[in-house]
Amino acid sequence: MCCTYLSLDKQKLFDSRKILYDSNVKDFVCYTDGSIKDITKEYVSATFGTTFYNLSLQKILELISSYNNWISSTRAEIFALLITLLIAPSNSNLTVYTDSASVISNFEKFKFYNFTLVTRQIFKISNNNILWKIIMDIIKENNLSVNIFKVNAHTDDSLNNYVNNIVSLAHNDQNLGINLNYNNFYDLPWIPKWNGIVIEKSLRKLITLTTNTKNLERFLNLNRNDKYRKCEIDWSIFFNNFLGEKQKLYTDFKELKIRRRKIQLMIEELPCIEQIKRTLFSLYKERFCPMYEEDEEDFNHIWFCEERREDMDDLISGVQNRLLLEINKILDPINHITLEHIKNLNDIWKLEVSEDHILS
Repeated sequence: MCCTYLSLDKQKLFDSRKILYDSNVKDFVCYTDGSIKDITKEYVSATFGTTFYNLSLQKILELISSYNNWISSTRAEIFALLITLLIAPSNSNLTVYTDSASVISNFEKFKFYNFTLVTRQIFKISNNNILWKIIMDIIKENNLSVNIFKVNAHTDDSLNNYVNNIVSLAHNDQNLGINLNYNNFYDLPWIPKWNGIVIEKSLRKLITLTTNTKNLERFLNLNRNDKYRKCEIDWSIFFNNFLGEKQKLYTDFKELKIRRRKIQLMIEELPCIEQIKRTLFSLYKERFCPMYEEDEEDFNHIWFCEERREDMDDLISGVQNRLLLEINKILDPINHITLEHIKNLNDIWKLEVSEDHILS
């Protein structure tokens, strides 16, 4: 089983466990909570904690700590459950309250399997699989009876409010921390790592993620895509849009054609006259824009040709109306926006050549 290793709070865990043993209580009521502060900043903080009560709801113990890697709200809640089980006396009965629906859902799923998963099942857990493995081992080895119940977040439950408050205040304490040693599993002789970092998500998803990341990196490093390295782009949304509504379980030639056109548009290689000249120069060397024969038809000219100006205005108007419709679909009626809000979006609707804006 995993144990704490080089942790600032290691001695505190031992002391807390001794207090609970000396209390001679076997039935505990526990409230847990995890908290994240400044998640979008470099100095993000993750704290978690637990409180132990007897059945008369007299407080026996509280324990607060923090962790550093792979910070997320769900992981903080899992850590709170983990330290609750880690310090609980053997053969105890625990009634645990948490406001994390995700923790409860996963716990009940593993409980259905009597907290016994084969290696293949462990590595198929979407996230935090090693933490869940530790939790399952603690429950089995210490013969704990654990039931978890949902507390609605920020309700008038005074005990839940108390643990939320002390965990939130702990963000200001720099002398907290728990690290874990992953080398003591009896039935898991090896732990997958990537560059020395323990992999705590589904291996298949990790392979998919690393493959997509490498492909995206190669794509962005092409000289022709220099523009996209300068732009703020949510690539997950981009690829969802690129794949379209029909996913990749079967071949659809119409869908493939649409995707090819999207790629051509993105890398600025639509089949305009100047593009075709690169391969069939002898046939097209005297050809110019079919709409305005005095100009060469390159990628930019497609959008700026005076003969197409009315078509471009109609295209922009259609996109604005479609964008308005799709945004209002997901907003409450009281929050609906107007067409003016769409038209006032900076830089999106300008027809100009730029090295800093997408497809403009």
